[in-house]
Amino acid sequence: MMLRPLQVKVVRLDELIEHEEIDPVHLEELKAEIISDGYLKKSLAVDYKTMVILDGHHRYNILKRLGCSRVPVSFFDYDSPLILVEPGPLGLPVSKDIVREAGLKKRKLPPKSTYHMVVTDSGKVHLSEFELDVYAPLETLK
Repeated sequence: MMLRPLQVKVVRLDELIEHEEIDPVHLEELKAEIISDGYLKKSLAVDYKTMVILDGHHRYNILKRLGCSRVPVSFFDYDSPLILVEPGPLGLPVSKDIVREAGLKKRKLPPKSTYHMVVTDSGKVHLSEFELDVYAPLETLK
């Protein structure tokens, strides 16, 4: 069985919900890359039921800072047994319920405290591998 986004579409940034804080150093490095490129390479991964961002918090925050109002999103069924959530470098206990609650109750987890992985025939792969390549020019996201 292969994981695929349920739907890919452009949504308003204000429709999405963060569950994790951002790392300011990583934010600035990625922001410089996106500005230099002039486009967003990948869509964000979002739970279709709750609109909680699963992967792409830094890209989300960069687009907000650049005055964008829209973002391409790959919607996933977070309840799929193919999607796993694992602790990041901090080793904090995490689960899908903790992720959803952090977003919905606006109590963000520390940066990089969750890794969303996908079970494949060849092992676990980061969820970002399943986000659509979009190459969306920044001016189209304003």
